[in-house]
Amino acid sequence: MFDYRSVGAVPRTRIRRGAEHRYLPPGWPPAVLPPSEEDWLISATGYLLGECPPEYRQYPVLRRYPAALAWLANETIEGQLQVIAKALSEYRVACNKMPPHALPEIQSALQTEQAALLKRRRSVYLVREAIDGNHFIEPL
Repeated sequence: MFDYRSVGAVPRTRIRRGAEHRYLPPGWPPAVLPPSEEDWLISATGYLLGECPPEYRQYPVLRRYPAALAWLANETIEGQLQVIAKALSEYRVACNKMPPHALPEIQSALQTEQAALLKRRRSVYLVREAIDGNHFIEPL
């Protein structure tokens, strides 16, 4: 199984097993109930489906296995991050027919999207940790 803690650039969050969820770290998605709530997994599944391509909603197996869904959501975001990184490295050449004043705007749009994807990756990571039964420890 994929170990999300090994993913680079995902801020480390102290976790432990066996205690009740009381603390939700920064980046926890607002649409997902805390894991201490009864229907939290339903809200987590809905959130994760929203992080995947819409076609994934047609596969009941992904609703039955939220850990697999979290993995696919992460893979989707990782793919998008790779595309943005490639675009940032190539946009000046690819957009050479654009007026020069447009290039900084294109770069800004790409960087803004990259930052949004990094936040989404963090949120998916946190939900996956909770699905795996890990609990977050509030910093002192």
